[in-house]
Order: sequence, then structure tokens, then C-alpha cells
Amino acid sequence: MDEELLDSRHAIMKHEFSSKELQKLFQYCCALTLQDSDAYDLLQTAMEKYLRSQSADLDYPLSYMRRIIRNAHIDQLRHNRIIQWDDFDESNIDSSDIGWQSLEQMIIDENEIENLFSMLSGIEREILFLWAVEGYSVQEVAGHVGMPKGTILSRIYRMRQRIKKSHQKIYGNGAV
Repeated sequence: MDEELLDSRHAIMKHEFSSKELQKLFQYCCALTLQDSDAYDLLQTAMEKYLRSQSADLDYPLSYMRRIIRNAHIDQLRHNRIIQWDDFDESNIDSSDIGWQSLEQMIIDENEIENLFSMLSGIEREILFLWAVEGYSVQEVAGHVGMPKGTILSRIYRMRQRIKKSHQKIYGNGAV
């Protein structure tokens, strides 16, 4: 009986997410899973973990929820043996060659976005979502996903190269 009372007090102290915050979290789930139904399941699983967690007074509850969502997604991929780990050499990437503005200024229609997301790995979709949609800096994205800034820069560079190559195949040799 006392545990139930403590649990209810503990739940009251938790951050209550607004509709706008829940929508942002759902969009994040969609970026990771690529399907609405999987995104709903992922968000529900993450919310349950959040409500069961011992951390009641968080400074950044949205960041905490994104971390729970990301970890739950990775756990699901590992469970289903879908996750891909790719090795790459960062030493030959020149961060000045990334061309930040060209990726942000591309005009992309809905079909191109679906094609783009289907050719990216889960971590690349997450990086792109946090950086391009949520507007986080590369350093902030690195903190969210637990990777060095150089790794984030190289992944953005490689995404840009694949997008550019795909765009050239579809539309010819026009500039991206």
C-alpha cells in the first residue's frame, strides 16, 4: 500500500509532456522506424520506461526521452538482428568540404524524402533528423547520440555524397 502511494507521488513529480512535445517525439520515432505503427509502438515503450524510471526531476526531459527512444530502438533492432554496423575511415574526411548550405537548401519533394530515408541507416536518419529537422548543432547532435563530433561530420559528409550521387542519377549531372 505504501509503495503504491510512493509510486503515485513519484509519477506526479515527473514532467508532463505537452501535445507539441509528444508530436516532436513521435516525429523522432518516425525518423528512426520509417513506419507510423512502429513509431507509435516505440513511443509507447519509451513512455512506459520513462514513467517507470527513478529519475523524477530532470532538467531536460525531452533529451532524456529521446535517449530512451533511441536505446529502445537499438534494442529492438538488435533483437530482430536488423542493425547494421559499418566501418569507415574518418582520417581522409575534410570537414571544410561538407558544404552545409547545399544540403539545407536542396528542394526535395515527398518521394525524394522517402527515397532518401530508405537509403540511410538508422543512425544516419537520427543524425539527419536531429541536425536538419530539430536544428541542433553538430556538437549537440554528437552529445545526443554519444559519438564524437568528427564522426557526425563524416557521416553528414557521406550522406551528402550519397544524396548527391542519387540526385545525379535521377536528374542528370545538374548541381545539387
